[in-house]
Amino acid sequence: YPLVDKVTAGGRVKLILDVDTGEATWLEQRGELPENDDSKLTAVEFDGFKVGRVVYIDNSLLEDSIINLDDYLTKRIARSIAKAVDKAIAVGEGANQKQPEGIIPAIPSANKVTAAPTYEAIIPHLGKIDTGEDATGEIIAVVHRQTYYAKIATLTLAKNAEGKDVIQLPNLAQPNFLGLRVVFNNYVPQNKIIFGDYDYYTLVERESTRVDMSGHYKFREDQTAVRGVGRYDGKPVKPEAFVEVTLEENSEEQPAGA
Repeated sequence: YPLVDKVTAGGRVKLILDVDTGEATWLEQRGELPENDDSKLTAVEFDGFKVGRVVYIDNSLLEDSIINLDDYLTKRIARSIAKAVDKAIAVGEGANQKQPEGIIPAIPSANKVTAAPTYEAIIPHLGKIDTGEDATGEIIAVVHRQTYYAKIATLTLAKNAEGKDVIQLPNLAQPNFLGLRVVFNNYVPQNKIIFGDYDYYTLVERESTRVDMSGHYKFREDQTAVRGVGRYDGKPVKPEAFVEVTLEENSEEQPAGA
């Protein structure tokens, strides 16, 4: 969620996007600016899908709890919605399933590759990331946390014949791939790395997540409902800006740093 381009909009909208951010035109200081048509603009239509959760809790628990239980539940429900949004951005199934379109299903087949878990095998595939003429965005690697620590962090470990470290030790507190920022998303399948410029995924917020409480519906049962709800849609506006690298399964047979 923090990586993607976010737009706040109400109602059904069709966004006209200059996906490649075309360059401006140079001319004499008193010259007339040229007129451009909309042939290079991309119209992307977004809907709005609801995501939410409701939990009923007995009022006696709220009254007797030694912690602020309603605040605790509020945070937990907000977190569950955040997880649903993150999952949709990664692998969402689209309008047919009433959810945003995910990045991974939209990646073109030419940008889906298999590589040995070595730097020299992985790095050339970053050249497949196509953001048009605009090359200013940050490339970020999104990966399952277990994949990072099991197969990627160890790539930076190597020693020479004298037993000295010849490659920088991994910074486990700040995961990175040769300086590229690494972000964890456990909805990305294991043994896959999704490289890309995440500005090319647009998330439309119809209604940002809100959490509220009510005791009306379960008044007779003396229960309070804690509800969280939000409305979103999203899709990758330029799927070519992403690359899926599947690591070969024989990674354990590869020497570290090879």
